[in-house]
Amino acid sequence: MYFDKLKPAEKELIFKGLKRLVEDGAPGVFHNADPGHPTYVAGAAGKRGNGLGYVDGPSTNPAFLMLRELSQDLKDSSTSMIWWYDFSNWQDFCKLAVKKHRERKGTA
Repeated sequence: MYFDKLKPAEKELIFKGLKRLVEDGAPGVFHNADPGHPTYVAGAAGKRGNGLGYVDGPSTNPAFLMLRELSQDLKDSSTSMIWWYDFSNWQDFCKLAVKKHRERKGTA
């Protein structure tokens, strides 16, 4: 959808950049620039909802949508998997975001 015309090496480069944005908790990736927000904590636990309403989710987060597509494309075509992380589902996206957020805060 987003990346149909790109070569595998180009897809890999974009994937790595987006993954880094998630790991860094970059502004624009998460609601209120907060990967520790209850929406992502709930998502990491495999739950939908947090009592606060849905401020973000698998159908609205552009970084997740792009990473999911790239994960599906690269899963079968890449030979260098050291850098790879499976973003096939919202829970895995949230797990990485919350884990890296906690590591940065020293609460991991």
